[in-house]
Amino acid sequence: MTDHPEDTNDLTERLRSFHQSLRAAVIAGTKLDLGTPRATSATTTTHPGSPVARTPLGGIATLAKIDQLEPLLAELIQSEQTQTGKAATPEEQDVPHTLPTSYVSAFRVFQQTRRIDLILDSLTLTRTIADDLAGAVRPVWFYLAMMLVVATAGVAIFANFSSPKIAAIRADLELTPAGETSESWIAEPNLKGLLVALPLLAAGMILLGVTTKGSAAIVTGLGGRRYRTDRSRAVLAEIERARCGDDSTSDPSARRNRLSLISRNAGSLAQHRLTRLKIGLPSLLIAVLGGGGALLYCLTLFGPLIWLIHDLATIATEHGVWP
Repeated sequence: MTDHPEDTNDLTERLRSFHQSLRAAVIAGTKLDLGTPRATSATTTTHPGSPVARTPLGGIATLAKIDQLEPLLAELIQSEQTQTGKAATPEEQDVPHTLPTSYVSAFRVFQQTRRIDLILDSLTLTRTIADDLAGAVRPVWFYLAMMLVVATAGVAIFANFSSPKIAAIRADLELTPAGETSESWIAEPNLKGLLVALPLLAAGMILLGVTTKGSAAIVTGLGGRRYRTDRSRAVLAEIERARCGDDSTSDPSARRNRLSLISRNAGSLAQHRLTRLKIGLPSLLIAVLGGGGALLYCLTLFGPLIWLIHDLATIATEHGVWP
């Protein structure tokens, strides 16, 4: 509810300017997160004169959603203005519950600041954070996928050329007067299973590389949560700094300076944390996943040969060929 009701012309102009800016951002390809509707029963709605087809109002903004939301928001603001100084009826309270939370909050800020740049920052904050976090490890997934493709090719060549010869030599060892041969998965690895698993893992790595949500969730769990918090604090502090000029109950200058300091500090911390994530996480993931995969690959390809040499040496020793 606004403290000073605006006249109809001013409200109409602000609504028009606000929604024109949102439409321009959507046309430019910006992913604006409108938030979720406040009531699950009102996730879809229509307005007199709107198309019959209903569009979900929450989530990523589209031109159709903005066209549906504009008259609903105008109705909400006008209803609040008429109820200034009076208690709203239950029927009038139903109006805000049909609108996405972030969308309504963004217009509240626009009413006070006229800063569309802050509005776009707030509506793209979740997407921007997810893109930044995913970008920290996206090259790692493609690198590991290439490693897996090469490993698949190596295992396929080994399975078709080297493995049959090693299997034939081990079969000859079972003939008299051969000694006992040791049993181990390294001696006879399951190459068919690897030829199925490795391409699936490579496809999974590529999928992580081309999508944002999964990579961002992994990075968040590996240390990116603090970056998310600091980045959100920086944007929110900047919004509050722009709004505090209308606050007549406190010293605007002191509060603006305090919020400016908070915004700069949180932004600096967020950038520092993101830099550390971009440097540390790829090294960690390559060392653990890439190093572990390389070790398994070496055991798969060279393990049978090493174990065969071990068995030949054991048999020769048992029959007195070697001292």
